[in-house]
Amino acid sequence: MLTARNLTLADLGNINNCIQRHTTMYSVPMEHGLILDRFRNYINDHKAVGVFEGDECVGVSTQYFWSKMPIWSASNMFLLTNTDSLFLTKNTIIIMGMLLEQMIANGENDDRYEFYYVTRDSTKLSKKIKSYNTIMETNTPVAKRYDYIDIHVLTNANDIKWDYVREIVGEHGLKALSPPYNKTLIIRKGILKSEYRKIV
Repeated sequence: MLTARNLTLADLGNINNCIQRHTTMYSVPMEHGLILDRFRNYINDHKAVGVFEGDECVGVSTQYFWSKMPIWSASNMFLLTNTDSLFLTKNTIIIMGMLLEQMIANGENDDRYEFYYVTRDSTKLSKKIKSYNTIMETNTPVAKRYDYIDIHVLTNANDIKWDYVREIVGEHGLKALSPPYNKTLIIRKGILKSEYRKIV
């Protein structure tokens, strides 16, 4: 059975196991030690979440609580059951949905009803629909309570006009947008539907 929870410093070994399955982020080579340090910092200052199958950690992500706005952003998502491929199985989609659900619960507990994350562009609409339908079938808090909007499509670093977008994309994303990688990244926003929102 899969379960999700917030991570602590005692989970750094589990986090490292997930990170080590990957050699790139957004198709850009990454340094595993730097990513592990990011998780350590997030655990201390913000949040990091994980999904477990029994005692084995099968997915992790960091969650950043913005100081001047009641929003949060997700980054550094790594799955034990996935590689650097964009191909997503039903199980990996379920794990991603559970990570997101845990972060949503953290955010709502702090009266934060809006969040952002970066995703690689997928031109295969059928894959997008399949992924969304799988999340809809398995994860009501994530799929039915929130609206999702693609707010920026970035094909190079010069497309970034706002500082908050640069903050969300991060250093690794900026590299992905630049030569020789020239990837397309999408900034996606999730916002809680009004019927579920507590006015604060």
